[in-house]
Amino acid sequence: MKIAIDALGIHYFGGGRTATLRLLEALFDLDTQNQYLVALTQFEPSLQRPNVRQWVSPVKGRLLVRLWAQILFPIRLRSYDLVHFIKNLGTFGVPTKQVVTIYDLTILRLPQIYPKVDVWYWKTLQRLTMRQADAVIAISESTAEDIEAIYGVGPEKTHIIFPAQSPHFRPALPEEIEQVRARYGLPEQYVVHVGRLDQKKNIPLILEGFA
Repeated sequence: MKIAIDALGIHYFGGGRTATLRLLEALFDLDTQNQYLVALTQFEPSLQRPNVRQWVSPVKGRLLVRLWAQILFPIRLRSYDLVHFIKNLGTFGVPTKQVVTIYDLTILRLPQIYPKVDVWYWKTLQRLTMRQADAVIAISESTAEDIEAIYGVGPEKTHIIFPAQSPHFRPALPEEIEQVRARYGLPEQYVVHVGRLDQKKNIPLILEGFA
């Protein structure tokens, strides 16, 4: 099979980048038979495989990248068996089977903390993307429920697939813990947050919960 994957925008550091890269790395390690074309906004060394080609967008900026994809995807991907929009946003007019992965619909649940143009996109164009998709992947039961409630896409088309943990997430050895505590002057008990300081992360509520 010839499979195209839209991974545009994963050059921004954050959970979306990490989750997408780890998923693609694991997929390409497992599947050495099918041919892959991965659309990206920058070259990713960790995705180099004999059966994987990287198609890097020549333009920058979210709007320009999406316009570039909208113009070229229907032409370039017409010979592919499947296209997977792996990070939410789809493209219209691609004449092949389509899968869309949705991480969450926070942008529609909390529209007041997002740019209005982004909210408009998810209310209108993303709704059309969901309807044209042959299958939708939700990474949690909560996301699947939101997809059905907001877009009307039910369990007959939505598949819940939980992200797997990377192998390097494991309990640390006692001596490793002591080394880190000594390096940063940490007490025996502490809380660390490794995510971005976005309003949607609701850090104050997390701190209240720990307190």
